[in-house]
Formats: sequence, C-alpha cells, structure tokens
Amino acid sequence: MNPLRSLVRAAVLFLALAAAAWSASAADKLKLKDGRVLEGVVVREVDGGVFFRVKVGSIESQQFYAKADIAEIVRDKAAEGAAPAAPAGGTTPAPASPNSTETGTPIPDGAIGVTFVSLEEMVGPYMNARALLDSVELLKQKLPKEQRPKVLVLVFESGGGALLEVEPLSNAIHEKLKKDFRVVAWIRSAISAAAMTAMNCEEIYMMSEGNIGGAVAYSMVGPGQAKAADGANLEGILKMGQMLADRGKHPREIILSMQTLEPLSANIDDDGHVSFFNSETEGKYLINRKGYNLTFNALDAVKYKLAEGIADTKDQLMTRLGYKEWVEVGQFVDKDQIRFRQAVKTISARVQELYSKMNLAVGEAQSASSREDREKQVGRARNFLRELRELARQAPSVEKYGAGGSPPLTREFFDRMDRDLRRILNPDAR
Repeated sequence: MNPLRSLVRAAVLFLALAAAAWSASAADKLKLKDGRVLEGVVVREVDGGVFFRVKVGSIESQQFYAKADIAEIVRDKAAEGAAPAAPAGGTTPAPASPNSTETGTPIPDGAIGVTFVSLEEMVGPYMNARALLDSVELLKQKLPKEQRPKVLVLVFESGGGALLEVEPLSNAIHEKLKKDFRVVAWIRSAISAAAMTAMNCEEIYMMSEGNIGGAVAYSMVGPGQAKAADGANLEGILKMGQMLADRGKHPREIILSMQTLEPLSANIDDDGHVSFFNSETEGKYLINRKGYNLTFNALDAVKYKLAEGIADTKDQLMTRLGYKEWVEVGQFVDKDQIRFRQAVKTISARVQELYSKMNLAVGEAQSASSREDREKQVGRARNFLRELRELARQAPSVEKYGAGGSPPLTREFFDRMDRDLRRILNPDAR
C-alpha cells in the first residue's frame, strides 16, 4: 500500500475515531504494567505500540505507549460499532450542489460529470502531489467507468509553500490528470508555489476576490531573514517556470515577472490577442513595474487572458465552461483531500511536541552529572525518537518537509540522532 494512503487511512483516526468514541458513553481501557488503568480511545495501533487518547474534563490529550509497557488492551464494543464522526476543525466541505451524486447514480444523457478537489494551505505538506494522485485514484476504485467525471476542477486557496513540491505537482497534473480529465484551475488564492502549480492548467478561472502570482523564491539565510534566489539556483527555478508556462500554454513573460522583479507590459490587438513584454515601455499597458512582484487580481487576470473568466459558484463555473447540464460526482475525492490535510496537521503537531521534548531530554543528558541520570535522559530521548520514526514512516510529507521547527525526518536525521545519543553515553565511541 502507498505510504501516503496509509497516512490518510490511519492517521485520520486521530480525528474520526476519537470523535466517535467521545460521542459514545463508554471507552477503551489501557492497562499498563506499572498498574495504571487508562480509559479513553485506542486511536491507532502500530508495530511498536499504541496511540491512546484520554479525556479529563474538557481536556483531551494523546500519548504513545510502547508495547513493552502495556499489560492489556480492553476494547469497548459499543465504541467499535459507532459511526466515525466528521473531523473537527480544518476545512469544512462546501455544501453539495443540487446537481450532485456521491456514488451509484448514472450521469443522465446530455450531462457531464465533474469532480471538485480543494487544494489548500502550504504547498508540500498539505498540497501534495502524491496525496492528490491518491485521492483522484479513488474515482477509478469507487465509480464504474460510465459514472466517472470528464472534468476535474482544482480549487486553489494557498499562500505558497515548498518550491520542491512544484515539479512533482506539475508532473501529476500535466502527465497524469490531463490524460483522463479536462483539468481546470479555479482560483480563490494562488500565491508563490501555488501560483506556479496552477499555471500548469491550460484553463484558469478566478473567483471575484481571487489572486494569482507572487512566485519569487526565497531561502532563509538567518533567523527571520530571507534572501531571493540567485545564481545557479535562480537559473534552475526560472527554467522550471518556463516549463510550467509551456505546459499550461501561458506566456513565459508572465511567469518570469511572477518569479522575479522584472516588469511586464502588454499590447492588445483588435481581435483581443495579448502580446507581452518584460519591459515597462514596450507595451501600451503597464501591468507590473520593475522592482515589484507580479500578482494578478481577478479582473486583470481576465483582461490579460491569463484567466478565461470569473465564477463564484459551481453553477457559474460550469456555465462558463459551456455545460448546461452537469452532475457533481466523486465528492469523496475532496473529502479524502480534507482528511489528508487534517491528518498531516495532527501528525505535525505531535512531531513538533516530540521534537521539542527530545531536544530537552538531550540537553539534560548532556548536562547530567551522573551516569545514571545520563542514561535516564538518553532513554527518554530514544523513546521520543522512536515515536518520531514511526510518524515519519507513516507521513511522507513530514519526512520530506519536517513540521514546524523540526528538520525533515529523513533516515539521515535518525542516523545522526542515534549517533549523538550513543556519544553522550560513550564519548569515545564513533
């Protein structure tokens, strides 16, 4: 099974099963070897132990318990049969259109099937190529061929994120999704890496308040200090921008002005054709001055033909696309994306907590005055590291991008931490 699918199927239980359990009157019991008996919910079992959520008053907390510390797990039968509740927090799915079907309803003759997929939050951890492909793959798994959509609408709302994920997203959209669907970008907000991702789509529509652009790549050079990409790094980024523009059949001059501080002007002929120039004076219409980063609002995106039109509702969008009769199908695809994002949030929060606790334990071990205290703190650090390793195994986006203040949880990170802990106990060891 794809590890990312494991994340969506398993880590979502941080939310769904926990909410279901609290709605039931009874709870699971976790009997520990130290004599404690905890009542709550078994969120998830893994090879090394159990994630267990307990509730005291209105406060919920979740901890990992190693199998070596567990005497017995007593599951509540009533809670096992409870229907999972919807995830708390995060994105709320938009109300289904009247023209909608989840599964099992044929698309009427003369109508077209369409699936809407929300792509939100930070590119990389949350707007993720593997997650998108996994979600869309559900259409093949759940719907017979005659009930699958012909149109796939990607609904963007993101302020950017990891440039590293832009090319995988581009490949997912251009090389895979376009083969099976008419792929449309519908923009509420697509900034930076999200703008570059949306530019892969040949058809872009804006919401009235929509914006797209601002794709200058920055890297951190110190605490709170960022520097725009330059040199060979910038050259590679600009080359990728050209590829994205070509794939979406958009002028390269537009994405260059989004990626750099180059100006942009344009001419519009009598037939409405737009010619672009990375100059303030060559075109009649000045779109972006030198030294500024290009971002289009909805009206200008349409005026200069980056976008096909403006639509604020699904009905408006489908009308703009030329469909009088349409049926929304495969809403489970968007729900899968929502669950994925919430699962990453939950795991990321836990990663941040564990990483902080591990660093504290390492610091205490380094400053410990006795061998016994050092061993105790190293043991605590290794427990935290073990759970981080398990979370990284389940969540490739956390492994690749880290979470909050943590570095990427790669194999190299774990190997380095293992070495550091051994050296604390045995300074002469290599």
